[in-house]
Amino acid sequence: MAVTVKKRSVKNFIKEWKDRGREKQESQTFWLSLLRDVLDIEKPEEFIKFEEKVKLSHDSFIDGYIDQTHVMIEQKSSNKDLDKTIKQSDGSLLTPFQQAQRYSAALPYSRRPRWIVTCNFKEFRIYDMENPNSKPVKVELRNLDTNYYQLEFLVDKSNKHIKREKQVSLNAGELVGKIYDELLKQYKNPDI
Repeated sequence: MAVTVKKRSVKNFIKEWKDRGREKQESQTFWLSLLRDVLDIEKPEEFIKFEEKVKLSHDSFIDGYIDQTHVMIEQKSSNKDLDKTIKQSDGSLLTPFQQAQRYSAALPYSRRPRWIVTCNFKEFRIYDMENPNSKPVKVELRNLDTNYYQLEFLVDKSNKHIKREKQVSLNAGELVGKIYDELLKQYKNPDI
């Protein structure tokens, strides 16, 4: 996607979501739109799974999970502070990150996330589980037009869109090489 088209798509996404944010009613639409309109996933409904069951002492559900990139998403409403604890269905008090960590611990090792993302529609917090003690990267929705690249880890870099962009780059390189060769032929002594 051309940079100007990408910027326009991201700005439209920001405008669409700046005043919205109900967890139960809008989470899935939000993530599908983000993946499709900002990160160029052609069929996001085939890329992300929602409400995947995880067995704790009770049945619980992971808000979003992306298998290809091992990303777990814990989504909250826009009025929820991502630093504050929230009462869970079993009565425990956990922050969204702690809630996601609890889900992660209940998954088979091969399915545990590399990345945990907590989000309240206004802000994304990205936790790299390769560095579990580091502070999360914070990306605000209002600044997404300049920081959308920080969410690119969500998508699998081997998807068809990325391959297509790589091929376009290779083709452009070949074309520049041919132009150079043709220009070089116009000089009488090209070795000087």
